[in-house]
Amino acid sequence: MRIVSIGWNLEGPGLERAELFSADSLASYDVVLLDPRELPRLWQGHAQLEGDGLWRIYPGRDLGLARALERLFSLRRGELSDLLQKGGGLLVVRVRAEAEPLEIAGNPPRRITPYSLLPHFSLVADPHHLALPQGLRFLPRRGRDISRVDAAHPLSPYLEAFRGLGYEAVLASSLGAPLSAFGRVLAENRVGDAVAWDLP
Repeated sequence: MRIVSIGWNLEGPGLERAELFSADSLASYDVVLLDPRELPRLWQGHAQLEGDGLWRIYPGRDLGLARALERLFSLRRGELSDLLQKGGGLLVVRVRAEAEPLEIAGNPPRRITPYSLLPHFSLVADPHHLALPQGLRFLPRRGRDISRVDAAHPLSPYLEAFRGLGYEAVLASSLGAPLSAFGRVLAENRVGDAVAWDLP
């Protein structure tokens, strides 16, 4: 089994650590562990903070950075989609509060966030519909009050082992549809916010 960790400081037998821009095809792994916190390093130092509060780069004046970022995210998103849909692989994403987006100036302007890397899926559970990843909100909410862990799930020992470390963000649907309609909520805080979620 091939496992790769990107941006996630983990060690273990058979676990490779790689950078997003230099890793083998993500579809060639069985498991991809992704922590999006470090992805903004790809554009930090190159983007300008504008008066409207957005970080922005200008194609034609950015030495090709906008094109390189869009190409990298598109390629890796396609590989992750193939991993999940064709390869039967597993993608584990660490939930972080969503970082400020990078705007690529143009007509229309395009935005990149660390979660732009995730494959696009559309889930339907009548009467609800959820488009991923744009239908998810990663809300900054820090705490150690994980009150429920789904004991029957294979990841429950992992979640229990790190329960004391707490969480930095929670998941919510942007349209108010319950996450439990589309997947299994593996852990919640004491007010019912999802801190771990499994999609079939």
